[in-house]
Amino acid sequence: MDRSLPPSLPAKLYLLAFNLERGKMYRVPGFGRTLRAAALTQLLHDGLVTDTRGLVVPVESTAATERPMDWLSSLVLRQAWAGPPRTWARWISHDQRRAVRIVRAELAKAGWVDLGPRPDGLPRRGRTTVSVSPPDRQTVRVLNRAVGRALRGEIATPDVSRELAALVALGAAGDVITLVSARQRSTWPERIAELATLAGPPALALAARD
Repeated sequence: MDRSLPPSLPAKLYLLAFNLERGKMYRVPGFGRTLRAAALTQLLHDGLVTDTRGLVVPVESTAATERPMDWLSSLVLRQAWAGPPRTWARWISHDQRRAVRIVRAELAKAGWVDLGPRPDGLPRRGRTTVSVSPPDRQTVRVLNRAVGRALRGEIATPDVSRELAALVALGAAGDVITLVSARQRSTWPERIAELATLAGPPALALAARD
């Protein structure tokens, strides 16, 4: 298989959390929050929400009907329309537990991940636990390398797309170590901060969670 990656930030971030060398998903604490931050970033970049004095404000736009949205971003946008204005941090934390399942289910439906039983065949704590594997690992690896080049400054800042900047910033803030390791965070803190500013308020809010 060799095809274009899913277009959305939440989908790309989920795939990049897969350890391509060990063939398994790492457990990322708070991954739901990171995926919701990615969804908010997607909505911001698409012009469907804006920042008004630190609050998330939906924007009247035809883009939502013209461009198919991923499931998580669509849900977050509906929630933003239905609820009162909230800070980016509040929306990142809101309803976070469902985020991983939503993104995983959409990727599975599109054939981007294979869901199988745990290797030992046993559920944990009464829940069905699945293993996750992207069939097209090489395409994911190419994106991972592009993110690494942006992080290391091998791509000049004016040439870094907002998407690559967001993946670096969200990966660092969300402790997605397959994307930005702890050593890389300590080596390039200024670069990460620069790309987080380029990515926008959701990445900054995720980084400031503590």
